Amino acid sequence: REMVNRVGAAGVVLRRWNFDRLDDESNLFGQLLNETFAGHWGSPQYSPAQMHGFAVGMKDLLISDFLAFAEVRGEAVGFVFSFPDLNQALHRVRGKSAEESPAALAQALEAIDHGVLQIIGVRESHRGHGINLALAAKSYLAMIERGYKTASYTIVLDDNWPSRRTAERLGARVSRNFIIYRRELAP
Repeated sequence: REMVNRVGAAGVVLRRWNFDRLDDESNLFGQLLNETFAGHWGSPQYSPAQMHGFAVGMKDLLISDFLAFAEVRGEAVGFVFSFPDLNQALHRVRGKSAEESPAALAQALEAIDHGVLQIIGVRESHRGHGINLALAAKSYLAMIERGYKTASYTIVLDDNWPSRRTAERLGARVSRNFIIYRRELAP
């Protein structure tokens, strides 16, 4: 709460996504994502059509309180994109028959108690002021209010020290890593 209050006192407004304006919100998300991750080698640039398809396709699984924009003087300067851990639900319905699946999936979706902070980005001109922490905190607070017990902080490359510091300031610790297989190829 302190992280959220601190940026609020500095004039930053954190607002959740408005699903009644999903086209506008997905366009804004796409613009900010493309800008804030332009220098990130693992992130492609997304077209408005791709972002719209993504947002519309995911809408029924998203929780607007988990998604937020940071605004300074009415201009969006950052975002957080979090969602329920859908793996929890999918594991619960594995092996169910086609007849059982819809009801079992609905029940499994309601039973999710783990959130996933997938993407967070702040325009370079506004970094270093705690907006990243406040966005993540706002999302995590919404998860707590929903009864979630745990949350993950995005997939972070080992050498992405700014993101790793953000996770640590939020109280996270490294709990998993990807197994990478490598083979040297002879010329």
